[in-house]
Amino acid sequence: MSLEKQLFIESNQKIIKEWQKKHPDTTDVHHTRMNDLESVLQIIDNVGNPTNFKEDLIIKAAHIMGATSWVQPFVGGNKRTGILVAATFLNENGYSIDISKEDEVYLREVLYRIQDNRSELDSSIIGELILYISKRISKL
Repeated sequence: MSLEKQLFIESNQKIIKEWQKKHPDTTDVHHTRMNDLESVLQIIDNVGNPTNFKEDLIIKAAHIMGATSWVQPFVGGNKRTGILVAATFLNENGYSIDISKEDEVYLREVLYRIQDNRSELDSSIIGELILYISKRISKL
């Protein structure tokens, strides 16, 4: 159930490529601040509930989204990267998450609030993400 740096990096590269295809007039570059990515992984490693597999996955997925948005380890695409890595993480552990187009607006708003609070990773917002994910995952 461990996360690898490479999953984050490759996910971000994919997101930046897709952005550039859709917006050829803009320049978006991929760059990873490795120390910040290490911080994200440390945050994720320090959370969860090892006595309840599903709950552990949900908590970690919420922190993947939240910590990536808060720490900003990439030059661009941090929120999208957090969402993609969380979905991949859940999938690799036997669960899928259903994020509708309507939900994307809400989810991005929540992640912007995390990003805007620079002093700490807001646990109440993480709680919103945990609730959001718990209502939208299902066993594969």
